[in-house]
Amino acid sequence: MFWGYNGLYLWKAAVEKAGSTDVDAVLKAYPGLEVQTAAGKIVADTRNHHTAKPVYIGRILANGQFEIIWQSKGLVTPEPWSEYTYPDRQCDWGKGGKGSFDMKGGQKVFLDPAAMPIEPM
Repeated sequence: MFWGYNGLYLWKAAVEKAGSTDVDAVLKAYPGLEVQTAAGKIVADTRNHHTAKPVYIGRILANGQFEIIWQSKGLVTPEPWSEYTYPDRQCDWGKGGKGSFDMKGGQKVFLDPAAMPIEPM
C-alpha cells in the first residue's frame, strides 16, 4: 500500500509539473520531485529515479498497531542495485544516462543501449 500511494502521488506531481500526461513530459518532470506521504517526505532522485525516504524500524503491538523504535535522522539515499549481488551495476538517467549499466573496463555498458536519455525539466 505504501508504494502504491507514493507512486500515485509522485505521478500526480510529475503530471502537474509537466502540465501534461504525455509519458515523455512526465518522465522529464519526475527527477527531484518532493511528495509528502503518510511516512514523511520522499524525494525522487535526480540520477536514478528511485526515491529517498525516511526509514523506520518498528515493533508490532498486540492491537495490530506499530511502535516506532528507531528512525533515520533524515532521508536515506536510494541504492537501486545491491553492491553484494551486482557490485558493478549502477543506474543513471541524468546527463545523457540511459538507466541501469554495468562498469566494464572503466566504461558504462547500459543494459538497454536503445533507451533514450531523460533530461529533466
